[in-house]
Amino acid sequence: MSRSVLFVAGEGLPFIKTGGLADVIGSLPRTLAKRGHDVRVALPLYKKIIEKHYDKLERLGTIQVRSGWIDQPATFYRCDVDGVVYYFVEHQGYFERDGLYGYEDDGERFAFFQRAVLDMIYF
Repeated sequence: MSRSVLFVAGEGLPFIKTGGLADVIGSLPRTLAKRGHDVRVALPLYKKIIEKHYDKLERLGTIQVRSGWIDQPATFYRCDVDGVVYYFVEHQGYFERDGLYGYEDDGERFAFFQRAVLDMIYF
């Protein structure tokens, strides 16, 4: 029986890696896709991804995402690699930084990312 699976992660190969999470996101979705499942991965669109992979990304559109007490724009992109669909959430203020983690607003950044992915499902 074929399943539809969405992985939501802060990092993942083949696009960006700081630790072991990226290895899992780089291998498990591909393995499931090879077994016939519809597999998708959502990642933040970090500055380093823009620098290395922007020409491969297809822009899907922009929506307003409720984040706390304000609405903020999230732009979505797509890229297909090895049978897996990757979605990227762009927010310049949150993700276009030199590093991935270790900022005072990490909780706010990743709460926004998760909410944006939930909203993207209905986009």
